Amino acid sequence: MDNNGKLFYEAYEINIAGAERIIRTAVARHPNLALLLLIDGGAPWQQVVSFVELAQMLQVDSFSFNKKPKGEL
Repeated sequence: MDNNGKLFYEAYEINIAGAERIIRTAVARHPNLALLLLIDGGAPWQQVVSFVELAQMLQVDSFSFNKKPKGEL
């Protein structure tokens, strides 16, 4: 997640619906999936919270996020 709260997956910008599709498919294929979110330190906190809520809703067993200093991502 960049400093504007935009999500990227494999270098492509995705929206929350796109993230949901990707995660849902991945969890179906790999039930023990570990999800990692890299967050720019300037990202809007509500965007981060919304992503965490999405991971919970999709029942991701292992979720981790790593906050990078602002502008480092």
